[in-house]
Amino acid sequence: MTDKELKKLSRAELLEMLLLQTREVDRLKEKVTQLEERLQQRQLQQESAGNIAQAALQVSGIFEAAQTAANLYLENITALESKIEEKCRLLEEKTEEKCKAYVRNAERDANEFWEEIRDEIRDPYLAHERWMQIESAITGKKYEKLEF
Repeated sequence: MTDKELKKLSRAELLEMLLLQTREVDRLKEKVTQLEERLQQRQLQQESAGNIAQAALQVSGIFEAAQTAANLYLENITALESKIEEKCRLLEEKTEEKCKAYVRNAERDANEFWEEIRDEIRDPYLAHERWMQIESAITGKKYEKLEF
C-alpha cells in the first residue's frame, strides 16, 4: 500500500491493520523460535554424532560395555556356582559322616541285642544239652552237640 492509500484509511481500519500485522509478527516470531530450536537440535545431533565412523564407534562402545557386563555376570555366576558346589560337598561329607555314625550305632545296638538274645537262648540250650547228655548216657545213643 502506498502512503496516499494509507492516509485515506480511517483510524479503525488502520488499527485493524496494525492488529493484523501484530498477529502476523507474533506468528512469525513463534515460527522463527521453533525453527531455531530445530536448527539447534540438528546442530547438537551433528556435534554428538560427528560422522558415521564416530557413530559406529559409539555403537561399538555400547557393545563393548554390554560385553563387559555379560563377562562380569558370567564371572559372578561361576563364582556363585563354585560356592554352591563347595557347600554341597561339605553337606555331602557331613551327611556321610552322620550316616556312618547311624550305621555304627545300629550295628552296636544290633550286637548288644544279639548278645542279650544269645545269653537268653544259651541258658535253656545248656540245660537241654545237659539233659541230652544224661539221656545219651542212659540210652547209649550218641548225642551230637550243636554249636552257637
